[in-house]
Amino acid sequence: MSSSDLFNSILAGHSAAAVATSHAIVSAQQAELDAYSAALTKHDWWHEWSDDGTVYERGHKQQKLLEQTADRLDRDYAIWNTIAPADCRKRRDADHPVIAQRISECF
Repeated sequence: MSSSDLFNSILAGHSAAAVATSHAIVSAQQAELDAYSAALTKHDWWHEWSDDGTVYERGHKQQKLLEQTADRLDRDYAIWNTIAPADCRKRRDADHPVIAQRISECF
């Protein structure tokens, strides 16, 4: 069963308006994920090495926006790490073993 079939079976019996609204929400979320993936693909991962200050600034601003988007859509950086070069992959600080140990010691 495809994900869309599963989604449709879950919504079976609901009003047409509710189903249409749910489809619109899912479509909007997918569009946002697609835009995020496209922005990651186009991102200048090496902007920090540029001698041109405008290239550096533009890349820095774009990376901040991508990080904010990741906070909402890609909390585990699964999409980010699929697209980013190996040197630019990320993980949440709490996933780092030393940091996780220190966090657990605080509680």
